[in-house]
Amino acid sequence: PGFLKGSIAKILPQYRTYLQLKKDVKKFSESDKRILDMKRISKKYDCVILGADEMWSASMQSIRYTPEHFGKDIVCPHFSYATSGVLFDTKNSDLVAKAKKDINSYYDFGVRDTYTKGVVKLLTGKEATQVLDPTLLNPYFIKNHGTKKATSEEYILLYGSEYSQAQQAYIKGVAKEHGYKIYSLGWPQEFSDKFLDPASADEFISCFAGASVCFPSTFHGTIFSILNHKPFLSMTNELRGRKVTMLLKDLELSYRIYEEGKTDYKEIDYSEVENLLAKKRKESLAYLTGALKKIEEDYICPKSSCSGCTACLNACPFGAIKMEFDGEGFKHPVVDKDKCKNCGLCKKICPANKSMDVICKEKTHDQIYAAFSRKNEDRVRSSSGGAFYAIAKKFIEDGGLVYGAAFDEKFKVRHIRVENAKELAKLRSSKYVQSDLGDSFAKVKADLETGKKVLFSGTPCQIAGLNAYITGAVNKVNKKLSDNLVTVDILCHGVPSPKVFADYLKAMAAKRGAKIKSVNFRNKSYGWNKQAMAISFDNGEKYIKRTESDPYYIMYFGSYMLRQSCNECKYASYKRCSDITLGDYWGVEKLKHKDMASTKKGVSLVIVGTEKGEKLFKSVVELKKIQGDKKSSYQPIFERGTKASPRRQEFFKDYAAHGYGYVAKKYGKLTPKQVVIKKIIAPVTRKLGIFDLAQKIFFVYKK
Repeated sequence: PGFLKGSIAKILPQYRTYLQLKKDVKKFSESDKRILDMKRISKKYDCVILGADEMWSASMQSIRYTPEHFGKDIVCPHFSYATSGVLFDTKNSDLVAKAKKDINSYYDFGVRDTYTKGVVKLLTGKEATQVLDPTLLNPYFIKNHGTKKATSEEYILLYGSEYSQAQQAYIKGVAKEHGYKIYSLGWPQEFSDKFLDPASADEFISCFAGASVCFPSTFHGTIFSILNHKPFLSMTNELRGRKVTMLLKDLELSYRIYEEGKTDYKEIDYSEVENLLAKKRKESLAYLTGALKKIEEDYICPKSSCSGCTACLNACPFGAIKMEFDGEGFKHPVVDKDKCKNCGLCKKICPANKSMDVICKEKTHDQIYAAFSRKNEDRVRSSSGGAFYAIAKKFIEDGGLVYGAAFDEKFKVRHIRVENAKELAKLRSSKYVQSDLGDSFAKVKADLETGKKVLFSGTPCQIAGLNAYITGAVNKVNKKLSDNLVTVDILCHGVPSPKVFADYLKAMAAKRGAKIKSVNFRNKSYGWNKQAMAISFDNGEKYIKRTESDPYYIMYFGSYMLRQSCNECKYASYKRCSDITLGDYWGVEKLKHKDMASTKKGVSLVIVGTEKGEKLFKSVVELKKIQGDKKSSYQPIFERGTKASPRRQEFFKDYAAHGYGYVAKKYGKLTPKQVVIKKIIAPVTRKLGIFDLAQKIFFVYKK
């Protein structure tokens, strides 16, 4: 009875402490703590952060592979923080294959150690950010709760499951030398004098706070020894040695690992350790806030994949989305969380979240033509052979409406609605800058709903966005609207920043002290295949420079200032999403057709992808057409998209810090290598008829 009474007296206070602690920390339902039910759980949250000791450790033999730990079935955005996988078997090909498949759903990777950084690199090819373990991230708990001493006695604290005979002998020797008691925490040790059994986090920390010296054999035991500024030696074993070794190396405390015969457990100057921790805490918090911000930006789709097509903006039934400029000058969707009802329509409709097979219409036709306008003036004033102007003009004559990119009075490029042939001239000629779509999609839908026929021209990503909006996820009735919609896309090198273009024009006008009257990206003063930038001013001055001499063109073709989505463009292929595709037929001389003998004025490449597109194209008698082929078109975009310059990030950093004038001088001039390619290699290989082969060799070499 006496023993029972004493045991109850000891247990009851601990149980009450435990119950209160459980009540205090209960934030989630019990069902939400089940990692294996992540598909259901993750539907309830905007974001899931995954991170745990050994979360990515797996060896197939001794440590079970858990797909959910690697991201499988997590349907909301998620990233890792301080995740560890020091026991992941990188040599097991089956394990690596499984993990590669699951882990790529992560938005970002914050890992605890250098070994796990290597695991992430192996599985994803991406660089992970090394961050502090959460217990090291914020010293608040230690400073405010680790104040109570576990006992008034002087003691050595052990925290670990195993200690070798040599380690035990060493610890006993230290205890005897200084008259310390030996207390064990977490795991009872036969050679200890007492087993501490704390019931709360506060009591747990007190065990470290009151110790005279600590001899932990675990990773977190080492951390709590450091946080409490205790003399310590880490008694690592083979299982835990890797992560403890990396931790102590990062904190410049490698000499605190136990070695036989070592006695250096005495006081540590923690000032340098705290300086290191302060720096690493700042870096870790920056990663955490940055990852959360990225997910907020990527609510609809990853920002790097967003083309700014506005499908989400137009589709949102609650008006919760607006388009805002980022620092590079590109518009991205921003969600007003107060208006958003989490219906998911924006994500469902977004082309960036779909494969090409889902986005693009099934091709019923696949015909390539070389074409040019029979009207000399239209051909000369157009970028290529005047195919778009002729097609659009015929469409309007047949009672239709045309949407396309035009300059406004401030030379900003916007999509406009054209009802007559007179206004159609505004859409003529290419504009090498991203157009502002505004509410064009909504207007197109309204026109279609009233029975009007609409031709919409734009970049492939804009066409994909319109198709998704009209036929995809708004409602079932809208699938019928596409019958009166004809889409025309262009072969696109990528869209440069509207902000950089605006600054370019400002600089050009300021230099001359005049206002700009007109801008033509494809002036043919030097011929169609020697395109030039032409700007006229109200003082009568004219600026005409070929692509290799104009800073804007050099920065554009150098891929310094393209939208991020252009650098991994899914539409850069022969498979198109429109009824008709237009571009330049650069290799027209290979067709050896008598009507193509003189090409200085320009020849259009026309790809007819659907029956609807073929019917319209064949009805345009104003165009001279001959059958072409993919090979002679000399269009590298059919095989590969435009890759960003390795200096793209540097370019925008310089642009933000110093402005347009600085980047124009630094990046707006051809390098000697580019001069040789532009002025010698390209003309010679074209003349020899091996330009296409030379391009392929160049891109292989570039890779």
